[in-house]
Amino acid sequence: MPSQPCLLKSSFRRSAAPFFLTAWVLVQVLGLDAVALEVSVVTTEAELVYSHIEGYDLLELDAEKCALEGEPGAPWLPVRNVHVLLPNGAKAGSVAVTAIDEVPLKGTHLICPAQPPVRVSDPGPHPFVEPDPGVYASASGVRPEVAKLIDTVIIRGYHVAVVQVYPVDYIPAKGALRLRRRIDLTVEMVTDKAFNAEKAFYPSESPSFTSMVAADVVNPEAMMSGGYERPLGLTPEDDIKYLLIADGSMLDEFQPLLDWKTKKGVPAVAVTLEWIYANFDGADQQEQIKACIREYVQHNGVEWVCLAGDSEIIPDRDCYMSYETTLDLSLIHISEPTRPY
Repeated sequence: MPSQPCLLKSSFRRSAAPFFLTAWVLVQVLGLDAVALEVSVVTTEAELVYSHIEGYDLLELDAEKCALEGEPGAPWLPVRNVHVLLPNGAKAGSVAVTAIDEVPLKGTHLICPAQPPVRVSDPGPHPFVEPDPGVYASASGVRPEVAKLIDTVIIRGYHVAVVQVYPVDYIPAKGALRLRRRIDLTVEMVTDKAFNAEKAFYPSESPSFTSMVAADVVNPEAMMSGGYERPLGLTPEDDIKYLLIADGSMLDEFQPLLDWKTKKGVPAVAVTLEWIYANFDGADQQEQIKACIREYVQHNGVEWVCLAGDSEIIPDRDCYMSYETTLDLSLIHISEPTRPY
């Protein structure tokens, strides 16, 4: 007979800003079969930050994991990313959403249109994208979707659901902003055999990654409730924490770094690109490097990886990471090259 489910409840504060989340975790104690997780996301007017760009109103959220989102020419509105720790073996299948407390914000606003991302190395000039007339004439909210499930990711063995929440809606024709002060999320979980077949096993616990995940998710106390443990492999751990990948001609230059890391208690080794390409399979060199990193992480306990070289030495995927920053008192959306290793 299956065990009775146990309901765990917690309330906690995630930052100095008044951002509160309440999570209810429903699991079966013995079988650890996840049913659903319920999370309430609360956004207050104290977190709203108003500014002006090119004669338009810009509304941002002063809170963790918040950014601006929108297609170029459409209203630029804040989005909040919520990361939820799932039980071992679970995958988020869907999310049910309810806006409990939605209120109008004071005033009439002409929200700044979203701007396309630009590379840091691109000196510009970057022409300002004007509002899309069709979108700004709409009498309907531009954010009818309150939240959406993005994916389930695995961080060093921990399963984490990524949900995007839209706490602010905007009716362009009226210049009206509405704040969804409380949004209830129900993350429905499923067991995906294909998803779990690729699950990594690790030789030992990693306090640094455990702390990182605990600081990242909205329900860190769930780690102590059972059913959230990372899968550990049977391979004995070799004491390697730092892996350096470089061209063979550069190893002598990096030996002092490896010696210093090892001396201070972070055992370090280096492997050459030539050795990786000869010993690991992959569709291309990037995939071979990733296979090498995976091998050292799962079987040797590696926690840090140094890719010693630019894209002329360590091949990249030609993709970009995006973020916002304020330069010369103007908000700029920036994309930088990154390597998804």
